[in-house]
Amino acid sequence: SISQQQLKEIKDFSNKNKISVKLIPENKAIYSKDFVLEHYGTTPILKPKQLPFEKIETHILKRFFDIVFSLLVIVCLLSWLLPILWILVKTDSKGNFFFKQIRDGVDGKQFYCYKIRSMKINKDSDRIHTTKNDDRVTKVGVLLRKTSLDELAQFFNVLKGDMSIVGPRPHMNIQTEKYLKEIDNYIIRNSVKPGITGLAQVNNIDMSTPDKLARTDAIMIKKMSLKNYFLYIIKTVTGSGAGDAVK
Repeated sequence: SISQQQLKEIKDFSNKNKISVKLIPENKAIYSKDFVLEHYGTTPILKPKQLPFEKIETHILKRFFDIVFSLLVIVCLLSWLLPILWILVKTDSKGNFFFKQIRDGVDGKQFYCYKIRSMKINKDSDRIHTTKNDDRVTKVGVLLRKTSLDELAQFFNVLKGDMSIVGPRPHMNIQTEKYLKEIDNYIIRNSVKPGITGLAQVNNIDMSTPDKLARTDAIMIKKMSLKNYFLYIIKTVTGSGAGDAVK
C-alpha cells in the first residue's frame, strides 16, 4: 500500500517533472482530497485534482481581465504619468528610461521584463539583486522603488501576454537557477504566468526569505481563482494584507 507521505511525494515529483499520473487505488484509505476518482470501465482510477488555474475558463477570464486592467492603467494613468517620470529619471542620471531584463515566464519561456530604470548603469544588474541602501540606486530610483512606480512598466508586459496582473514575481535568471536547486517544488512557479502582484506582495514577503517566498507563491498558485485574483489586486491597491496565513 502507499502511505499519504508517499502519495504526496509522487504528486510533487509529477508536478516538478510535468508528468501526468494516475493511480489504481487498493482501498479507500488511499483516497485523498488532492485526487479525484475516475473509472476506466469498472476499474477505479485516481488522478491529481485539476488546479483552478488549469481550467480553460479560468485562463480565458483571467486573460480578459488582464487586458482590460492593463489597458485602463496604460490609458488612464501611464499616458500622463510616464512623461513626468521620464523627465525625472533622465534628469537624475544617464541611461535609458526603461530597463529590460530577461526573466522566466510560464513553462520556462523567457521574455523581456520591463521596469522604469531606478539604478545607475552597472555591469552587475543581471547578477546581483538590489539590496538595502544599494549605492547603485539613484535618488529618483529610491522614490520609484519605495512607491513601486518602477513596476508600472510591466503593465505593457501584461498587455503583451508575457505576464498577468496576479502571479509570482519573475525572478532574475541567476536567482531562478539557484532556487531550483535549493527550494523544493520551486518549479511550480513556472506553471503560471508571472505577475505584478500576488499573495507574497500583499503580505510584504521579500527576497531576503526566498524559501518563505516560494511557499507563499505555491499557496497562491494552488488557490488561484478569479475571486483571489481580484482580492490580491484590491489588497495591493488598498495596501492591506490578504489575510492568508503563511507559515
